[in-house]
Amino acid sequence: ANPNEVNRYFIQTGGGCGLITPPSDTIQNIRVGLQAFPPPPNSSIARLDWNRWLLGDTSTNYAIWVEAPANSNQWTQLGSTKDTSWIDTVAFCGSWLNYQVRYNTTCESSLDSGFFSDKTEPNRILFDSVTVAGGNIASIAWQQSNDSDVVYYRILREDNNGFPVPVDSVLAANWAISMPWAYALSNAANQSEKYWVQAVDSCGNFSSLGTTTPSSTIYLQIGIDPCDGYARLRWNSYKEWTQTQPLEYNLYADITDPTGGIITGVLLKGGNLDTTFNHYGILNGFSYCYYVRAVDTTGTITSTSNRVCNSSAVVQGSKVLYLGRASVNSQNGVNMYAYIDKDADVIDYQVQRADDEIGPYLTIGSVVKPSLGPWEVKFVDYTADPMSRRYYYRITSRDSCGSLDTVSNIATNILLNAEAVGNLTCAITWSAYRDFDAGVDEYEVYRSINGGNSFTYVTSTEDTSFIDDIKPFTNSKGKYCYYVRAIAKDGLIPWRDEFGEKFNARSNVACAVHKARLWFPTAFSPYSDVVENRIWKPQGVFARPDSYTMFIMDRWGQEVFRTNVIEQGWDGKTNGKDASMGMYTYYVKYRSIEDVPIEERGNFSLLY
Repeated sequence: ANPNEVNRYFIQTGGGCGLITPPSDTIQNIRVGLQAFPPPPNSSIARLDWNRWLLGDTSTNYAIWVEAPANSNQWTQLGSTKDTSWIDTVAFCGSWLNYQVRYNTTCESSLDSGFFSDKTEPNRILFDSVTVAGGNIASIAWQQSNDSDVVYYRILREDNNGFPVPVDSVLAANWAISMPWAYALSNAANQSEKYWVQAVDSCGNFSSLGTTTPSSTIYLQIGIDPCDGYARLRWNSYKEWTQTQPLEYNLYADITDPTGGIITGVLLKGGNLDTTFNHYGILNGFSYCYYVRAVDTTGTITSTSNRVCNSSAVVQGSKVLYLGRASVNSQNGVNMYAYIDKDADVIDYQVQRADDEIGPYLTIGSVVKPSLGPWEVKFVDYTADPMSRRYYYRITSRDSCGSLDTVSNIATNILLNAEAVGNLTCAITWSAYRDFDAGVDEYEVYRSINGGNSFTYVTSTEDTSFIDDIKPFTNSKGKYCYYVRAIAKDGLIPWRDEFGEKFNARSNVACAVHKARLWFPTAFSPYSDVVENRIWKPQGVFARPDSYTMFIMDRWGQEVFRTNVIEQGWDGKTNGKDASMGMYTYYVKYRSIEDVPIEERGNFSLLY
């Protein structure tokens, strides 16, 4: 028999008179089939499939064995199963492997072979800390990998575009003597730097960056207040130790007096997680060099920031404070967005509102100047009522001495009104938007039907009013909601918002509701030359179809027709015969979309 094929065997016994026994159980040799994923030569997963040794048997345990490398006689059992398939994630680096299935200890299947390579990435690397060492360069320490086949460690640093870029490597054999590792080209004196470390094994597999927790240096910044003589210090939170969190930040200063005497390590602040501090009582002629040290929750691991030293400073006023929009959002708050001067010595910005352009302006909120870009101020006024009132907004800035720095341009919300008018139209009007730098280019009009949240563009106009013809939508429930959007015109400075688009401002949403209406013919003729005149039925819009009832009575009060279908009319027949010519009375009941009941009755003529 061919051992590479499945051969079946059973026994039957023959006797006299041509008698023969039923066949015994059917047994068969086991043939193993191997599939490699992905396809060679980069296969790292082996799928084995085989047939059972006894037809109909499901109780046998099959042991799966691998010989690595092939023909080495070094067999290893991978596991066992009562199934007839097995998936093996290969743990060998670039080897031919033989696979075999065995049962009852001595019974063996055929062999199947393939070339496989380990593609399993090493475990992620855990940081001890990232700190700023002497000379203001980043210094990193991490835990040794617990994977025995790691060859080296790769260090990556975040570039200016936010991507991790390799900057160096450390052999795994030299890990102990390389900790901590310092990056000679570090710029930790001027920014917070983020680092990753990857383990690389002998097969070239890298530990995953996605599961590796990066760590960033602490970047300490200083601002000197020339008005009150204090230093404003702020720093970013330490991110992060893999297994613990910061317990506290301690701020220290090395103080040099006018004679050159130095006092080092003066603790100015500690015991909490605040990331700002104002150092009051600065003395003329003294110099101060500051640094921050983060302490983890175990109290045993620290990370130190860069060192910054004080220098004289003057108050620099804002050159730019442009309020780009005052736009009504979906929660009926007014969103404001302003560009600010990144170099201005400004503490915060006050958002102010008035009911009239000349004031009085009241402060409704304050926004601290951001320490990093983007250089913008955002604020949402949820105390306003933009559905019924128009407001005037402006932003003022306060410099580091607490004085008024500058005042922005004015911005107003757009107040929109919508009204249902005759001839199935909606009239919408709105207040003009103020004040884009170069004015309004156009207003875009948007509509939703039946009061939904899905708005579609209708038209653009330079006016502040629009008549919308809603005849194409009379099969709706009769409620039409609108908002408009003012688009800024480009001036000398082509201002763009945070999405790279022209500044724009949206109005409130206003709705117009058309009442349900029915029109009733005064006469009809079942044999008219005009097809539409052969059936008597009302025509209408915005009535609820599920609420409709109509019946018709003759002059003696006998009911001749009744229907609950709004599209169904009377053909002038009763009991299949033409009804008498004359005057008839109709009675109709229905409800509007606001569920208001409506009843109408009247007379019409049946003519022949």
